[in-house]
Parts: sequence; C-alpha cells; structure tokens
Amino acid sequence: MIHLPVKSHGRFRSRSGDLAKTIQLIERPAGPRSIKLGRWTHRLADGRPGELVIGLVSDMKAAFREGRKAYAPRCKELCVDFGLRTMLATDQGDLLGRAWIEQLMWHDARISGLAAELQARSIRPNRSPRYRAMVESLRGYIETSVGQALNRLVAIRAPAHLVLERLDFRGADLSRRMNRLLTNCDRSVLRAKLKDLKERFGITSAEVNPAWSSQTCSCCGYVSKANCKAQDRFVCGACGTTIHADVNGSRNLGGGRSAFDRAARMTRAESLQATVIRHLERLGAAREGVVLDPALWRARTRARVIPERSAYVSNRYFGEALGSVIPDPGRIVERETPLARRLKSNRGASEPETVAAQPTQHLAADVSKG
Repeated sequence: MIHLPVKSHGRFRSRSGDLAKTIQLIERPAGPRSIKLGRWTHRLADGRPGELVIGLVSDMKAAFREGRKAYAPRCKELCVDFGLRTMLATDQGDLLGRAWIEQLMWHDARISGLAAELQARSIRPNRSPRYRAMVESLRGYIETSVGQALNRLVAIRAPAHLVLERLDFRGADLSRRMNRLLTNCDRSVLRAKLKDLKERFGITSAEVNPAWSSQTCSCCGYVSKANCKAQDRFVCGACGTTIHADVNGSRNLGGGRSAFDRAARMTRAESLQATVIRHLERLGAAREGVVLDPALWRARTRARVIPERSAYVSNRYFGEALGSVIPDPGRIVERETPLARRLKSNRGASEPETVAAQPTQHLAADVSKG
C-alpha cells in the first residue's frame, strides 16, 4: 500500500457529490523543453519522466438528482444565437462574450504563425509538441468560454428549454486552419455542455435551422441582405427597426416569430419562400387560398410595395413572389406570378376565392396580430 499526500483547494471543497473509492492516474509525458509543476516551470532533458497526475472521482448521481428537484425555471424557452463578434446572444437581449473574436484572432495568429514556420522547415505541424499544445490550449479556451456563458445564462434566466442554432463559429476574419480547428471542436464542446445541463438541472435543448435568421426582421418579418448594416447592427428596410444583429437573429429562432418550422428539414429556397409569403400576409397582400393579385391589396399595402422607390422592388428575394410589379396601383395584373400559380394549385380546379379589400389598418397592428 502506498500513501500519497494530496493537497486540497477551495474549488474541490466546494464541489458537490460523494467521493468515490476509485482514483484516476494520468501520466503526462515529458516535453522536449519543460514542464510546469505548480507555480514553477522545470526544464527537463530528453528521456526523463514527466508528471503523474492523481484525479479523485466523485459520484454525482445523487447531487444531480437533488439539483434537478431544486431547479425552478423562470422562463419556458430561451433562444440562443452564436456568433463571432458576440459569442452568445439571446432573445431577451443578453450579450455574452463580447471579446470572443479578439481572443480567437490571438490564438489564430499564434497557431498559424507556428504552422507556417514548421512547414517552411518541412515539418508537419501535428508532429510538433509545441503546435499540439497550442491547439489544446485553444480547445480548452473554447470549452471554458462556452461553459461559462451557458452557466451565466442559467443563473440569470433559468430557462426550462434552450433553442439553439446549429453552431458554426467560422468567419472570414479567421484563417482556414483556424476555421477547421473550430469546426472540429466547437460542436463536441457544445454537446458535452448541453448534456451536463440536462443532467444537472433537467434543461432540455434543441438545435434548429438558422436559415435567413440573420437577414429577417424579428419585428415585421421583412427579409433582405441590406438589413445587415454591420456584424452587430441590424436596420430593417421595411419598418425601420434598429436592433443588435445577434439579438435579432436569436429572436427569429423562436417558433412564434419564424415563418416556418425550423425543426423540419427544408431547403434554403423553401424557407425563403415561406418567409416572403409570411411577410406579405402580415402586410395584408395575400391570404391563404387567395390568388396574389395587387388589385385585392389594401391601399396602404399597394402604396408601400408597388412604387418603384419601394424597398420591395429592388429586393431580389421578393422578385418571384411579386412577379412583374407595375407602378399603377389601380391596374389589375393580367399575368399570374409563380406564387399565384402555386396558391391556385393548392385550391385545385375550383375558381379562386375573391376577397374584398379590407379597410386600411396601421402596420404595427398587423405585425402584432401576425
């Protein structure tokens, strides 16, 4: 029997769970330069042993069971959007990890610079212990940052269910090598953290399709590429709403605001068509089962959509739905648009339903009802 003295610390003493009767022995090989023991760094010659790490195992089943019983959700659903400028944004307006991109760019400069130096010497980067240590440091930073951000959300919002977009931290500001490393580790880190939240608090989660969520206004549903004025600024070209771009994207992930079921399998073209139709319905321009005819639109809608100065005319997303738009609001469109033919085919061979134009209403009222 071997007795080894183990020094405790505050984090271990505050840890919940019952101490198990097993331990973990982890042997870390010695590096060619040095190893770190406590506060000191010791240089080692080649061939000398590394360090032996002893890990104490805790049984968390009982602690997690009590935690799930004591957890009291304060909101039913919380939508979360991931990004580079701001790591995490919610539909409640929370912005966490604002220095996220700066830290990733710092890691990118270190890793890419070392990889270029090694390749110039005809050395594969993954064979370098120094390169592997930098990659491991990046993965540790991502794991810590994502965990801290989600723990913070649980503390301030206490959600019962999380709605998340499919995680993708890749960006044009990062190198191809960095984007590849992020793709390999970010999904596994997020899945592990979501599993921990479910076991610890009973919080469920679901990943949804983020198609067009960054270009669609969460207030009126208008979709346009021109809405994104900057990576952190969203200005709607239809209703003029100005909001943080990541907060707007997270609000579009919820089922109440989205024009289609984001959990279903849909192509980008199908989801775009559903988004355009939903916005036109909010404007009073189309109703289910009614041929899309500008002559049946409300006067306010015709004045907003048809004129050449309108934002809808220059928006290519609305080209298929509106067809050949005419400047005269009182003239009846003779040629059917592709959307009109699709709506007519849904009704079968029967005559299209004719609906009288409804009295003019304020746009804000129509948006709230939609």
